[in-house]
Amino acid sequence: MGIDDGLDPGEGTALSPQELLGLDELLEQSQRGSEADDLRELRAFLTRLPMLGPYNAALVQLQRPGAHYVASRSVWAREFHRHVLPGARPLIILRPFGPVDLVYDIADTDGSPVPGNALEPFRLDGPITEDGLTAFTSLLPKEGILYREQEFGSQLAGCVEPIDPPLMRLGARRPVPLQHTVVVSSLLDPTARLVTVFHELAHVFARHVDHRTANSVRPARPLDRRSREFEAEVVAWLIAARLGIESPAGEYLTGYVQADGSVPPFSLQAVVSAAGRIETLAGGLAQLSRLLGTGRPHAADEGEGPRQEMLDLGQ
Repeated sequence: MGIDDGLDPGEGTALSPQELLGLDELLEQSQRGSEADDLRELRAFLTRLPMLGPYNAALVQLQRPGAHYVASRSVWAREFHRHVLPGARPLIILRPFGPVDLVYDIADTDGSPVPGNALEPFRLDGPITEDGLTAFTSLLPKEGILYREQEFGSQLAGCVEPIDPPLMRLGARRPVPLQHTVVVSSLLDPTARLVTVFHELAHVFARHVDHRTANSVRPARPLDRRSREFEAEVVAWLIAARLGIESPAGEYLTGYVQADGSVPPFSLQAVVSAAGRIETLAGGLAQLSRLLGTGRPHAADEGEGPRQEMLDLGQ
């Protein structure tokens, strides 16, 4: 089961991504309850739509909160033997390095029943293995990140350390400056180490830390520590849910929620973009699930089932 955008060339629209509102503005316009409730709804939605990357799943949620399972017209026909009903309202998703494209919810299609196990390829089948964790962390250098483990006290699970000046990754097809090291407690079990890796990667990909190159520094986003930790915890919480992993991240998040349901200032766009960057390290959610469970990269000619609609956009 490999990556396939599943979109016909003619399905795109003339609308450019630059013409779309940012996710933060769309969230503000569509907010219906407390911020904590909106986050719980987002988690449920992203878990229900693993065939999309987190950014595009969030974009679909803001357009159609009741969507249950979405795919392009061609994927509905080819993989599910269903057709899109006349007059059905398409949902806009973004395509990496290209125009926007259209998907349709199952409620706007008709045909053969969707198999009950349609979401299984995106869920972790069994526990996270040591080999799986090692295989995932071995992918980090291509994003300029090193990984190591060391013994920490009970109050610290992990951290991000800058590499200053950056090192150059050797043996890569293209030069990649190694700018950060993710350090995780060796005392944690594989699942806890993985969720901690997600949390620390979120700090990097949500731009909570400076990005340094040989000649310049891209400054971190101006957030206080509470907001930075909240965003990183949300990223870990969302990815764990999409993989079907039981994680304590949700318990940690309750400490950030006020009595009125408000939470620290955060950017939805930064959160889902960071989650997308993490998932696409392995080539998408289904491939990440397989890698973590087996320690082996996904083979394009193995497995059956629905394909991930597309890689998500990074930020």
